[in-house]
Amino acid sequence: MALAVVTLSMLISLITWFFLDNNHWQVIHKQLSGNTSAKELIEENQLLLAENSELNGKILMLDQTTRLDQETAIGIQQELKGLQDEIYKLKRELEFYKGVMDTSKSVSGFDIHGIYIEPLNKPSHYHMKVVLTNVDKANRILQGSLDMNIDGIQNNRKQTLNISTIIVDELGGLSFELKNFKQIELNFALPLEFEPERVRVIANLNKANIPPLIRIYEWPITANLIE
Repeated sequence: MALAVVTLSMLISLITWFFLDNNHWQVIHKQLSGNTSAKELIEENQLLLAENSELNGKILMLDQTTRLDQETAIGIQQELKGLQDEIYKLKRELEFYKGVMDTSKSVSGFDIHGIYIEPLNKPSHYHMKVVLTNVDKANRILQGSLDMNIDGIQNNRKQTLNISTIIVDELGGLSFELKNFKQIELNFALPLEFEPERVRVIANLNKANIPPLIRIYEWPITANLIE
């Protein structure tokens, strides 16, 4: 009986130890499995962070490329506009010279072909262009200088301004030397309270036997503006 009791006790102890040990290994296995999953999650998270950083770099690069493309497009548009303005200006100049030559065919000798006045961006500031022609079979070279006056009203009184006193930029001076054609340009500024009425252009040739040539143009010089 004692042997049977001891044997039964040992059997019960072995069975109990087995179940306890099995539960213990299952807990350990679960813990190890959990640790493995956490490690995998950490590794996956690191991969996702690296991929996110790479994507952010690509987005930044795309933004910079887009910005550069926009700046390039704006630069090209501005350059194109500048070229179009230059072409338009050259076209106007070509039409202007063609008109000068066509008109000069009916005029003999030295002449003041006309004046062309355009307003500038500043108030009371203007750009003036005086065109001189010389249709002479002898092809003589003429020399001389221009003198111009602007008549108007200032403070309810008639006033005459000499162009030399209001010139902002001569752009070459008022003296000239021409064989067939000469263009004199200058910028001038009128007093703000001055109301112009007419412009008198006097061409003095360096020859004693030739009198000054005088032309008077009513203000505004609409008939002589380049269209």
